[in-house]
Amino acid sequence: MFDRNNIEVHTVQVVTVSTPHMDKYNNQFDMVVDVAVLDAGKTQTYTFKDSNEVGYTGQLMITPNKECVIKELQLLKSQSQTILDNIDQHRSNVEKCNALIQEFDPAIKAKQENDARYEELKQSIESLKQMIIDSNKPNDGNA
Repeated sequence: MFDRNNIEVHTVQVVTVSTPHMDKYNNQFDMVVDVAVLDAGKTQTYTFKDSNEVGYTGQLMITPNKECVIKELQLLKSQSQTILDNIDQHRSNVEKCNALIQEFDPAIKAKQENDARYEELKQSIESLKQMIIDSNKPNDGNA
């Protein structure tokens, strides 16, 4: 069993496999099998297309074939690498979109300007507080 969310592979014990029967699978009728597996002391039943060597349920992949797991891992790695390779482009897209949104929506631009002024005032007040604290400290005579 391969968990795509946590990138974990672990072995489960197949308890039963039903005989192929007609049932609704992905919103259409098809030949399916019900596979009950024992995983961490719990039995869970999954329904898979009879002709498939791999079954998916949510982010779980169940297969007896190690090669199928390897292919799935390679696909997931490739997808993640593509995302990593495009991070700078997406950051640039966000910056450009923000600039255009400000240009076309004066209310957003005004809010962002007010937020920036607020942050500047906050920093000035903190600086003044520190100056007051420093000026009230007793002089140790080294001045």
